[in-house]
Amino acid sequence: LARLLFSMLITMSIFKLFMSWCHNTWQSAFWDSIEKQRMHEFWSAMVLFLLMALVNVMVSTYYEYIQSIFSIRWRASLTLSLQERWLLGRAFYLQHFPPDPSRGHLLDNPDQRLQEDIDGFVGSSMSIFFSLFG
Repeated sequence: LARLLFSMLITMSIFKLFMSWCHNTWQSAFWDSIEKQRMHEFWSAMVLFLLMALVNVMVSTYYEYIQSIFSIRWRASLTLSLQERWLLGRAFYLQHFPPDPSRGHLLDNPDQRLQEDIDGFVGSSMSIFFSLFG
């Protein structure tokens, strides 16, 4: 499912880029019709604009929805994996009973820190990656 969501996000990013190109092309036809005072071309451009706006709203809405699902699933998977490593590696034991108690302080809320760090990592990674596509 993660690969499907990721491929859908990539496809939608490319489609949003295509829609930006279509908008630029539409602007040329729209302003040409106004300049040359051709009513038929003007209304055709307006109908095309309404269709493009509808498609853009739908694509953007589903893009945000799929991106949220992908982010939540990635965060949940990463949190589970890191918590298992933390528990199986007995890091909780070393945290509360360090071999040398004079070396440092105890870590407060390690599970919350894991969750917050994962949230920051996933959010930053997705922001950087998808900023390259659109």
